[in-house]
Amino acid sequence: MGIKDAREILDKMQSLAGKMRSEDNEKSKRRLAENLSSLAEQFRKNAEKFPS
Repeated sequence: MGIKDAREILDKMQSLAGKMRSEDNEKSKRRLAENLSSLAEQFRKNAEKFPS
């Protein structure tokens, strides 16, 4: 995962978080939260490939 990939994932996460804040429907919020969690997991797995 390069910097470009990381930025894309973080942009998607920020977008989903913004949608969650403005969403009134609980079912939609839950779906958005699941998508956000999935992106965070993807980011974590990719980040583990690089030494700290």
